[in-house]
Amino acid sequence: MILIDSRTGSGELVPLFKPYNTDVESTILDSGDLAWVGNGEDGPVSVGVERKRLGDLIQSMRDDRLAGRQIPTMHKHYSPGHIYLVVEGVWRCGNSGVLETCRSKGKWEMFGSVGRAKPVMYREVSSFLHSVQVTMGVKVIKTGRDTDTVAEMVSLYNWYKKDWKAHHTAFTIYAPGPEPQATKRVGFRSNVAGFKERVAAQLPGIGNKAWEIGNHFKSGREMGNAGVEEWMKVPGVGRKGAQEIVKTWRGD
Repeated sequence: MILIDSRTGSGELVPLFKPYNTDVESTILDSGDLAWVGNGEDGPVSVGVERKRLGDLIQSMRDDRLAGRQIPTMHKHYSPGHIYLVVEGVWRCGNSGVLETCRSKGKWEMFGSVGRAKPVMYREVSSFLHSVQVTMGVKVIKTGRDTDTVAEMVSLYNWYKKDWKAHHTAFTIYAPGPEPQATKRVGFRSNVAGFKERVAAQLPGIGNKAWEIGNHFKSGREMGNAGVEEWMKVPGVGRKGAQEIVKTWRGD
């Protein structure tokens, strides 16, 4: 269940969760705007999220409220490495380096230009967010509007509901086969690497020679059992290369 602080700044998000069929509860949080318990690497973790619209972010940045009080308090209530800051708004860097926001009908204008003597510079906000992430251990998520924020929170909440070992992305192995060869008949690249070619492409110094290896050997087992002399029969593979291949294959 996602706990949402009922006060202004987060309470208005509650009805926006309805389309996602996600359990939420409106309450008073000691810190942050949203919180839940999720699965971490070593067990359950307490996740905390602070939501800031762009204007509030800049105000809390300049009066030190966010960095000096709110984030330190969140570190007391939530697990290290599982604290988030959601920054809501649409902005960009103007030609003169000032912060610009997108108003109605796609019109861009300087942030807070009315009645503000000192413009807000883009680098000021960008640098602050870098500091929040790198030196204060808070992950920053940028969203365009409140409905985007809710969608991100539902996605993040569901991510934390999964068992930690079920997160495979960070452990994906990139093992491509050789570059496709041009066929003589039509002159375009169409060959699809099979098992032998993909395995061979991982060996040292092979690269696109994997195609010749796939033609030379009948199976992966035959490749694994082959000695230096047999590997030298493959076009483009010399003695030194064959020795390195055999050494790598046998784990020496």
